[in-house]
Amino acid sequence: MSFKPLRMVLVLGLAFLTVVVVRAALTGPRAAATSMPTLGRVADFVLTERDGRAVSGADLAGRVWVADFIFTRCGSICPRMTARMAQLASELADRPEVCFVSFTVDPMYDTTEILTRYAETYAAHPERWLFLTGSREIIYHLARDSFRLGVEEVAAMDAAAMKAGPAAAGEPAATGPAVDSPGEHSAAEPFIHSTRFVLVDRQGRIRGYYDSTEEAKVIKLRRDVGTLLREGPPA
Repeated sequence: MSFKPLRMVLVLGLAFLTVVVVRAALTGPRAAATSMPTLGRVADFVLTERDGRAVSGADLAGRVWVADFIFTRCGSICPRMTARMAQLASELADRPEVCFVSFTVDPMYDTTEILTRYAETYAAHPERWLFLTGSREIIYHLARDSFRLGVEEVAAMDAAAMKAGPAAAGEPAATGPAVDSPGEHSAAEPFIHSTRFVLVDRQGRIRGYYDSTEEAKVIKLRRDVGTLLREGPPA
């Protein structure tokens, strides 16, 4: 039997395998990236950064970003959330395409001056980590309707509970189809809000929610940031 046909089969087989491997290398990351779900879209907004400049949702287009909702007077979960965000920002310091956005749920108190001092405590880079204040209506609308996260002012909750009667006392007001409710609150805290980080892609689409109190979830967030970066900029 001649070795010529066998050699040809081997050559063709090797060529086919090479094409498959190269194609997988070129398309694999993008294919993996598109497997992440799209969970919503962040509506456009205009708020004020700690340095006084106006920041809109459009300003974040083209960047992958991580958002959370905090307030500077918080003595319970917010310092831990912000410390974990600072850790993420440090770990991703070599990726300028990634930024972080902290919205205050206490804009009447959290002025630009107060947010500046708070950001300095966590060594937050002003171009990569935004602290936004402004209209309470805009911030709460974003939290509830765009990010689908619970947020409540305790005084408003208590007033609503008193009006509704004893059976409703202590129950948060309905906020629509939220990913999670604000949860329990301490009488010492004037606001309650979600502890989740939210991952947003370059096109303003929500791609994941991560409990900031769980190390495993934050590790997954870091991996998912890398996945979105491999998607590349929008066409």
